[in-house]
Amino acid sequence: MPTRSKPAVRVAWSSRPLYWTAGFVHGLVRLAGGSAESRRRRALDRWSQQWRRWVRRLHGVDTQDAGDPPALVALRVNLVGCTRGQIVSALGTPTASSFPSSTESPPIKPRHYWQAETWYYAYNLERRRIIAVSFSNDTVTWVDEVVGPEC
Repeated sequence: MPTRSKPAVRVAWSSRPLYWTAGFVHGLVRLAGGSAESRRRRALDRWSQQWRRWVRRLHGVDTQDAGDPPALVALRVNLVGCTRGQIVSALGTPTASSFPSSTESPPIKPRHYWQAETWYYAYNLERRRIIAVSFSNDTVTWVDEVVGPEC
């Protein structure tokens, strides 16, 4: 059975320069941002670095990299060892939180952020960064910066 081709879209002659200019500007912007491959490689490097940091932390190795910003190091020094109440009074309630995976299906009732293992606070929204505060026995055990994906 022969397939039908879509009818060609007709564009008025007066609007063609506008479309051409829009395409040209789009190409320049993509060229300035680098190729899709280089953006993918940068994102992979960033996530790989975070993954390695997480694995070292999981195995109990000190992960305070020399590349950490001084503000993060100071925040980490001041928050590790604090209680949940001290964190809430200093930083306020977290904007998000995460719980360990549960075997309950479905959970009996929704949980409160106070019971969460990790709290997340907005740190630098322009650069898509947040702070993750991890707890063990109601005491902060780790503070880390989490970088979001690029658009």
